[in-house]
Amino acid sequence: MKSFIALFAAVAALNALPALGAGNALTRAADGAEFQIGSTPYRVVSSARAVKAEPTGKNADRSVAARAPAEQTVGNVGPYAIQLGAPSNTARGAPASPDYLVVVNRRSGKPALLTSKLKIYGVDADTAASLAASSGGATVLVVPPAAAILDYASPAAALAAMSIIRDSKRVSHVEPEVISAFATPR
Repeated sequence: MKSFIALFAAVAALNALPALGAGNALTRAADGAEFQIGSTPYRVVSSARAVKAEPTGKNADRSVAARAPAEQTVGNVGPYAIQLGAPSNTARGAPASPDYLVVVNRRSGKPALLTSKLKIYGVDADTAASLAASSGGATVLVVPPAAAILDYASPAAALAAMSIIRDSKRVSHVEPEVISAFATPR
């Protein structure tokens, strides 16, 4: 019985370790702004880029990682290869997406994409419009009675606006939109 308990404790300890491999590289490279969504911590990886690789031809391999150089690609989120390194080190000349910043889930070590949208809670339509205007954004959606989505020029602008909105003390909660997976058509 004691050996079973010891084995169970060892397995539990291994499961608690951060993800190995690519996630570990992303976690080590994470050096940007930190934020939380619920109880999950995220951090921006400023040296990482999201590069969308388009399939070519009828029977093209849809795996982004298969088309990008293996030494640069550390994972993918949907159709985007996540690459570490300087901006010029993108897959075969493909430009990095300006729509996303790469972030790492600090719990799992997995990559995610930060969008230019913020979700705010505890606001009415007038407060949402006022906050958007004062922080350089635009109101995209208001969900009565107390939620809204604001959009900014870039993910970096959304992160900067997040602290402005939080400091205004006019919302109960604010969080950025993060994409960790894309729906796959069947």
